This record gives sequence, structure tokens and C-alpha cells, in this order.
Amino acid sequence: KFTTRLLLLARARNTSVESCRKRNMSNGAASACALAAVGIGALAMCFARRREASQLDKLQHKIEEMKETIRHEKRKREDDRKGRTRAEKRLRQLAAKGINIGNLVETTSAKTSEISSTSASASSSSSSLFIGMNFQPIGFVRSGYIDRRGTPRQGSGVPSGIGRLELIGAVQPQDSLDGLQHYSHLWVIWVFHENTNLAKVQSISSSSSSLPSTSGSSRKNKKSSMKRRAGPRFRMKAKVRPPRLDGKACGLFSTRTPHRPNPIGLTSVRIESIKGRSVFVSGLDMIDGTPILDVKPYIPLYDSIPRARIPDWITSSTTFRKVIISDDVIKELKAAEPSFKHYSSCEQFIKALSQILRNDIRSHFQRCLKKTKPQLPKARPVGNCGAKSSGNSCNLNAIKRQYEVRMDVIRVLYEIDDENNQVKVISFGIIPST
Repeated sequence: KFTTRLLLLARARNTSVESCRKRNMSNGAASACALAAVGIGALAMCFARRREASQLDKLQHKIEEMKETIRHEKRKREDDRKGRTRAEKRLRQLAAKGINIGNLVETTSAKTSEISSTSASASSSSSSLFIGMNFQPIGFVRSGYIDRRGTPRQGSGVPSGIGRLELIGAVQPQDSLDGLQHYSHLWVIWVFHENTNLAKVQSISSSSSSLPSTSGSSRKNKKSSMKRRAGPRFRMKAKVRPPRLDGKACGLFSTRTPHRPNPIGLTSVRIESIKGRSVFVSGLDMIDGTPILDVKPYIPLYDSIPRARIPDWITSSTTFRKVIISDDVIKELKAAEPSFKHYSSCEQFIKALSQILRNDIRSHFQRCLKKTKPQLPKARPVGNCGAKSSGNSCNLNAIKRQYEVRMDVIRVLYEIDDENNQVKVISFGIIPST
């Protein structure tokens, strides 16, 4: 643009000189006219440059404002997600203590009486539609999986993982478990009680009012059903990203994701023994405290389908990693062996841990993270635990990202070597009691 404007100025000067000569003006007058034309053109060019500069400044200012708005929205969304997760955990704690959450909301939020009345009417209408579907747990799972991190996605992949199913006294375990000792395996129906999508699941009760009514004339039914369909919609994500698909999405009903409209899990376990009200099992994938809805015996005649069809992505990526545990790290674990609650020996613990870590238990988001400085374990070390993984004097460029798994009373710190397809256990530490 600058070169074009210089050419225009030169052309304006030549044009002014030629016009002056045609009018029989002297050379001095012609030169003066040419200089005046050039000056006017230069002023016009400077004005245009200044105008463009101001426009660029305005655009740059708008871009910065948009960037700041995006950053603010991201921070707000992250804060909302963290607050919702904390609130749902608090609701679970209150529910576990037997506190009536509905009464608590009414006493603490008097200003939202209209919203409370609306939600109460929706819940009453949904409860009237689904009478008899209020399930109560028949027992709870006691296992070495403390939280969701490290819990197997499928119990059959970790056959050495052990636990027990403790039934409550209301179901009369001595009589209801009679005859179960003749079976080798068991179906367990349970609840994903630590899901963090409680708000989305609760929207089902409000959207259940969209069912058409069966009373009155057809015209009234049509109008009422149209009004009800205009209410709250089902807000669950219809597609999820299974870890085996490496970021690709598919329908949630074609996967075994825990985030479901009704967060119910199904697991087949091996029966080890039955003592009193407890059923000792192996090959489970449920965390400690999981509510049990029902148990059913596994019958191969009815439950096994040898020629069942499955997608290729389920079997195409079944590669196991080599788990490396040094002798020094094993000594640290043996020092904590008396504190075990579920595992009877250090060898049994290491076998179950190796079966967990040989499968890449990281999510797709964790796999895509770049290598950063590891977080030091907060667990109380056993012996010299953590002395070799302090990382204070090592080269940060050579550090691999570290992860942790909690099993029984042990916090395991490990790192993954993608180049050699290996998992190296760095340290063991006893989880401090709260």
C-alpha cells in the first residue's frame, strides 16, 4: 500500500506539471504547483496512515477484550465445575448421615420458594409415575480400591483384586445366601455412587413429566403433552470418549461408561468363600463402600454367548505394559505389610497391582498431557520411601510425569515410559489416617 501511494504521488506531480505547462506557466510556477500537489498528497497519505493505525488499535483492543472474556468464561466454568463437584460430595455426605436434604434446602433458601415448589411438584409427579422403583441397597462392597483412580475398568482384567460383599441384616443373609456356595461366579448389580454428574441425573425426574397423560379428551391430552414436553430436557451427554478409542466419541449405550442416565453397574466376580453375611470375591471393579442393589448367580447355560459380536476397537488395543518394581521399593512395601486390611501378603498385593498397572489406566486427557515436574507424594513414607523420588537435584528435562494409585492403605507412585512400553513403580507410602 505504501508503494502504491508513492506511485500515486509521483503521478499527481507529473500531472500537475503537465497541466501547468499547457497553461503556459513558468517553470517556477509549475514547480510550485507540483510541490503543492505533492504536499497535499503527502498529507492525505499521512491522514490515511493515521486512520488505519487507529483502526488497527481498535481491532487490537477488541481482540484483547475478547481474549479476556474467553479467559473469564473458562475460569468461571472451571469454578462452577469445582463448586458443583464439592456440592455433590457434600450432598452424598449429608445423605449418608441420614439428613433430609429437602428440608435442609427449604430452611436455608427461603428466597427460592418458587423454585422449590416447582421442583417439589415435579418430584411428586415423577414419584407418582414410578411407584415401587425406590431401590434400597442390600449391602455394600468392601475392597482395597479406595477411590476411582486405579480401580479396574473391568474386574476380569485384574483377577487378583479381592474384596467382599457385606449384606445388611434386613435381607437375612443366613437364609438368602443359602445355596450360593454351589456356584463359582456371581453377578453383582451396584451403583456408581461417586459420580459427579448428579445435577444431570436429577434432571430425569423433572423431564419425566413429559410423559403423556391418560385421562381426559384427546385434544386436552395433546395440549397437555405439548406443554409438558416444553419443560426441562434430559441433559446427559449422548456420546462419550472411551479410553480405548483415544479421543474418539461414540454413543454412551454402546460403552460401559459410569456416567449413565441411571448410574448402575454390572460385574461378574468369582466366589472365593461365604462366611456369615459376607461373600468373599475376586476379580471385582468396585471401590470401597459401593452400594449393592442385587446379586445373581452366574449360569453359563444362560449367560454365556460364545459367538457374540463386538466392535474391533475393543480387541484391537489390548496391549499390556511391563511393570517394573525394584527390590528397594519392595522392601518399603514389606515394611507396611502389617497394616494391610484386605491383602494377606506383600506378594498378593504386588500381583494385583501389576495387573492394574499393565493396562494403561490413564484417561485420554492424561495421555495427552506434556511432561511436567511431578507432584511429590503426600503419603507418609515407609522406611526410605520417597527419598529417591524427591527430584530436587535431578534434571527436569529427564523427568517423566508421575501418577498415583491408592490400594488398601498404600499410596503407589509410578511413572510411565511410553517409548519402552513400561511402567515403573517409584515408591510406596502409607496413606495417613483421617
